[in-house]
Amino acid sequence: LGLAHNALGDITIAIAYLEESLAMRKLIYCDKPHPSIANSLNNLGGAYKDLGDTSKAIAYFEESYAMFLKVYGAEHPRTQAVKKNLLGTADDCLQTLNMKIDILGDVQHEEIAFSLGSVGRGYQALGDRENALKSYKQSYEMYNEIKGEDHPKTQEAKTNLEYLQNQATPST
Repeated sequence: LGLAHNALGDITIAIAYLEESLAMRKLIYCDKPHPSIANSLNNLGGAYKDLGDTSKAIAYFEESYAMFLKVYGAEHPRTQAVKKNLLGTADDCLQTLNMKIDILGDVQHEEIAFSLGSVGRGYQALGDRENALKSYKQSYEMYNEIKGEDHPKTQEAKTNLEYLQNQATPST
């Protein structure tokens, strides 16, 4: 039902059904990695992408991708399909950021700060730590300048940045 509503453009209704489906599949498979759960996560990512919420889309695609990696490995067609969804959504974030910069100019603006955070999440999901840190730092600095240190959006951006900074740097 969720996919049918999504195809009809009833995205908020689709998301409700897709979330219900995910909850049932997690219950059935005891919340252990399973292709059905990964598929539900991917479907939710697609619905959120269609809704325009790229941050949530990336989060669901990232979780789906990680689960398909565990279940099937990197070369399986399902894993590759979700990776393509993740890459496409990350690319959409970059395009949105560039469009906002074109419209708003080279100014400090909340919409640009939000997009920088989404771009950072995309880079992080793809394993590009350096660009993720750069985007998160720019997002945090812009929110701090616009909203101040104590604003919830500034604090969220700071948390994203600190989380990634505190992760061990991958060895080469």
